[in-house]
Amino acid sequence: MLASAFTALTLLTTRYQHTYFLLLWPPYRSWSLYVYSAIYGVIAAVLTFVLSTLIARDILRVEGLGLDNPGIRAVYIGLFTKSLMDFSLFSVGEQRFGFASVVQTVEPTLTRNIDLAEDHWVKVYMADRVGRYTDLDEVRRRIIGEIPQSLPDQEKAAFELDISKMDSVPQAMRSTLRQFGKRSFERIFPIL
Repeated sequence: MLASAFTALTLLTTRYQHTYFLLLWPPYRSWSLYVYSAIYGVIAAVLTFVLSTLIARDILRVEGLGLDNPGIRAVYIGLFTKSLMDFSLFSVGEQRFGFASVVQTVEPTLTRNIDLAEDHWVKVYMADRVGRYTDLDEVRRRIIGEIPQSLPDQEKAAFELDISKMDSVPQAMRSTLRQFGKRSFERIFPIL
């Protein structure tokens, strides 16, 4: 369970930090995210079972930092399963062999499905606002006027330049949502 939660949290905070709500809760959702997380949960459960069996049969001895406690061992395994599954024993060219090759059979498809779901739900979430705010110059003005003052000057200038180059309302809104999150987006583009 911990491995599933940690895997989902890692993915959401690295790739979808401002649109995660569109992947987790109804009416939006990405079932691929749940499958992706569950795979790591199953792997952690198998690792916990194998490790516990090896320890119970005195084939393996684990010491240190509370590892003699099965519950603490399960927590460690849960936290480190994702890192362990990214480990390769060796590589030949671009092909990786080891734990990573097991995960690579399904992970690219699932992460692509999550990306597609996020894109879909962003469009659905923005649809009312895209229909209400149709003037691109007005949308740009609203966004640029609401860039957080706490951002470093370089980041503000780069985002302002990006917005000024965008050629459609949905593109500008999507960028704003992904950059600043739901709260700022809804403040910039209220539905009255």
